[in-house]
Amino acid sequence: LTLSKKIGQGYEAVSVGGVLRFSWINLLDAYLFHSGRQHIGATLVDRYVDLIHPEVWKKYKDDEFEKENIRKRYLAEIEKRIQSYNPEQEYLAYVKVRIGEYDFSRKAFPLRYLPLDDNSERDLFNDTILTSPTVHGTHPTVPFPRQYVISFVGKKNIDLPTNEIPVLPDKAHKLIERRKGYNGWVNRFIIAGVRFQVLGMQGGQGNAGFTARITGIDYDLNS
Repeated sequence: LTLSKKIGQGYEAVSVGGVLRFSWINLLDAYLFHSGRQHIGATLVDRYVDLIHPEVWKKYKDDEFEKENIRKRYLAEIEKRIQSYNPEQEYLAYVKVRIGEYDFSRKAFPLRYLPLDDNSERDLFNDTILTSPTVHGTHPTVPFPRQYVISFVGKKNIDLPTNEIPVLPDKAHKLIERRKGYNGWVNRFIIAGVRFQVLGMQGGQGNAGFTARITGIDYDLNS
């Protein structure tokens, strides 16, 4: 079952590079774009080469003459990434969802959104999620943030079926039967793919805070 609906007045799904998985490296272009060119200096370029082109950095990191040439080359690469960044790029993050007991009057399962590594309840739409603080097994260093903090816009701006999944009774019954264990308990945890766009950025060293809007949610009842 897939439930998704685009939001935002005049918004069209323009995503030349396709939907990107939620990760530190995939949000790098958004960071470069929203942090502004005034922050791009020799230190940032050096760290960029170290993270993205480690084989180059390993070979020339202690050769100041070669580093000058490398900085010019990869500064141009960074500028190209900024210029080609699509502000409407969509990203995909996965969150754990618990389906409650079937509501026969509404013909739907109620939903609770959960962190992937926790069973406590959370309000995804007024909460934050973090990317992994590593890329290629390396901890990013200043001036890059160690991780990105994503803050979603409030639920009032989201035109999505965020609180329930409509399912016809026959299908709902089969779903419960299929997910029932030998001990009689039903596995009610599913995975939701949350698609979002980055709107802007706050913060800097350590953590970089992005504001984002949710553009769609896909519920996988087979997960």
